[in-house]
Amino acid sequence: MNPAKILIDRLQMQPLIEGGYYFETYKSNTTVKVGNHIRLINSAIYYLLESNDFSCWHRLRSDEIWHYYCGSALTLYQIDQTTKQLSQTLLGNPLEFTNARPQHLVPAETWFAACVNTPDSFTLMGCTVAPGFDFADYEIGKRHELLKHYPQHDKIICQFTKEDTGIIT
Repeated sequence: MNPAKILIDRLQMQPLIEGGYYFETYKSNTTVKVGNHIRLINSAIYYLLESNDFSCWHRLRSDEIWHYYCGSALTLYQIDQTTKQLSQTLLGNPLEFTNARPQHLVPAETWFAACVNTPDSFTLMGCTVAPGFDFADYEIGKRHELLKHYPQHDKIICQFTKEDTGIIT
């Protein structure tokens, strides 16, 4: 059995709509009011992405911190909504790659996507969200909408969207 499948089984992970697998490890008992909504103060998951998949363009209304645990390095892509600039962050072991970071913040309302860098491999990480994750605050990018707002990033937008409707099948 391959290592990714072993981790998916051992960590009781389920498929995630954006791509990859997850298991919720923590939900705060404390809540906070955000606008008109009540949200948990924070939440955390394990997240595993295999190299034959990707995390499609999506955004949250909360900050999300990605934590590298093991496996291959992963590239996180972000589009800054103000400057419309595309940035890349290598999430991985800094002893293996000098420009890798073991932790990275994706600010609230930022479009982002990710992929594993090494073929036939995986990346296991954790994601901590504050205020806590809620599917009501989660938006998958629609290809045509992203292309309208960020046409200069057409290749990478098309690479990491699965359906023009934003619905993953």
